[in-house]
Amino acid sequence: MPHYLALGVDYEFLMQSNPFEMRSYDKAYVLKQKLEDERDWRMGQYNMSAFETILGRAFGKSDVTYFKKPILQDAIAEETDDIEANEKLAVIEMELFIAELKKRGNLPMTIIKDIRRKKDD
Repeated sequence: MPHYLALGVDYEFLMQSNPFEMRSYDKAYVLKQKLEDERDWRMGQYNMSAFETILGRAFGKSDVTYFKKPILQDAIAEETDDIEANEKLAVIEMELFIAELKKRGNLPMTIIKDIRRKKDD
């Protein structure tokens, strides 16, 4: 129980929950730790590059440079492109599926009636 209280789970919720419901809190904690570890590792990479650049320049190495752009910039751009491509593919697949249903005559049609009353002017 102290573990979940340390995670910020409300005492009342904890008392009314079962162990199965608490699994999501355990998974969230593990994910949070993983993300913090990755963040700290990237920070170490930035620091190492900064020290390498400073020391390299101090000792006459001109080919040492700091990062030109953030480490994750390319990875995030690729991921965004993948998401957009997947969304476009999903739209095309849905359009083809609907066209096939229309061709077969199996497409359920929803008819929306206008039930608003007309005002007499």
